[in-house]
Amino acid sequence: NIMHLIENRKKSEELMVKSNLFAIMHHICQYSSPASGAELSLKNNYDKLKNLLVYIQSNYNSTITVKDAAAICGFSPSHFMKLFKELTGKSFSQYVIDYRLEIAAGQLIETSDKIIDLAENVGFHNASYFSRAFQSKYGETPSTYRNHYTADFTVFRS
Repeated sequence: NIMHLIENRKKSEELMVKSNLFAIMHHICQYSSPASGAELSLKNNYDKLKNLLVYIQSNYNSTITVKDAAAICGFSPSHFMKLFKELTGKSFSQYVIDYRLEIAAGQLIETSDKIIDLAENVGFHNASYFSRAFQSKYGETPSTYRNHYTADFTVFRS
C-alpha cells in the first residue's frame, strides 16, 4: 500500500504514508519479543495514536478539538498534547491543519470545485485563513497551485 502511494506521488498522500507507517509499527510491536514496561507503554501509546489517526482520516472535515482527540486516546488533554508532539513531531492542531491542506492540494488538482467550496469541504470555515495556511505550506495560493499542477498534470497525461 505504501509503495502504491509513493508511486502515485500525490502530495495529498504524505499523511496516508505516515498513517501506514504507524500501522507497520503497530504490527512490528505486536509480533516482536516481550518488551519491558516502558516499551509496552510506548506500544500502547502508538496503538492509541493509530486509532486517532484513523479517526482524523475519516473526520478531517469536522471540528476535532484537542479535548476530543485526547478522549479518543484516553489521555488528559495536557498529556495528549505532549505525547502527540513527541510521537509525530507536530502539535495536534498543526497535524490536522496539514492533513486538511494535503487533502485540499489533491482536490485542487483532481477536481474543478470552487476553491471556497473545497476549503469548506476539507474543514476550513474561513476562506481567508485557508488561503494563508495553504500559501504558507505550499508557497503559492490555492489558485496558482491549481493552475501550476493542473497544467503539469495535463502535459503528463498527454
